[in-house]
Amino acid sequence: MTAITTAQRADFELAYTNSVTGRPALVDGPPVWTLEPASAGTLTVAADGLAASFIPDPAISESTAASIKVVADGEFGPGVRQVETFGALAITVAGANVGTLTATVTDQ
Repeated sequence: MTAITTAQRADFELAYTNSVTGRPALVDGPPVWTLEPASAGTLTVAADGLAASFIPDPAISESTAASIKVVADGEFGPGVRQVETFGALAITVAGANVGTLTATVTDQ
């Protein structure tokens, strides 16, 4: 699980490997990323689908759980063999604490 505040961002990178040889493997087309709940923030996915950045919604004030699911096609050609991340990428978002409060008093 990744824990961040609304003042941070989380970056993710995918690296597929062959389960037999352990060598790097390719997928057929870009993987599809899904953020649940979508209201937790913004998920920006790279054009090749192999990386993404999550920026939490700055309005979050309570601890919020979110998850990112990534699905790819592991079979080249007309067939489809769905490859998913092991479970979902879990994120806990907490509201950022106020660092400094400045008050100015003026005479009226």
